[in-house]
Amino acid sequence: MSFNALSVVPRVGRPADRQDLIVQEIREQIIAGELLPGNRLPTREEIGIKYGAGTNTVQRALDRLRLDGFIKSSGRHGTHVSSEPPHLTQCGIVFPTSPRATENWGGFYAAFNNEALRLQNTQERKLKFYYDVNKDPSKDDYQMLLSEVLAHRLGR
Repeated sequence: MSFNALSVVPRVGRPADRQDLIVQEIREQIIAGELLPGNRLPTREEIGIKYGAGTNTVQRALDRLRLDGFIKSSGRHGTHVSSEPPHLTQCGIVFPTSPRATENWGGFYAAFNNEALRLQNTQERKLKFYYDVNKDPSKDDYQMLLSEVLAHRLGR
């Protein structure tokens, strides 16, 4: 599971800027169904004019959306909403303990985890696993889950 600090929305420790606003509004349009999978986004120039942003700012915003899986760039054919945006194709499975914690990892968790792993490759949805999230908010899986939820990269 990879974690990209650029994907966290909004970026921590600074006020929202134009880049964050572009990312937020395009992401919200995709999630709300205003921009459907396969729809073409406005050109970079049109986005820049709408938000009063320069070329680099627009490109960085689109790069963040692309890294998060919301859009695909097709060269001269433009930029389109991904055919598999994360909020429609990714599900999180959260466990209160870790498989390594054998004293708390009962038969139910083991069976559920094994079945989810088996189904992972046969489903249209991608499954992401988060372990040991309720004990310590500083744990990596807790932070990754929080990042995914805040960025709307998991289905509802």
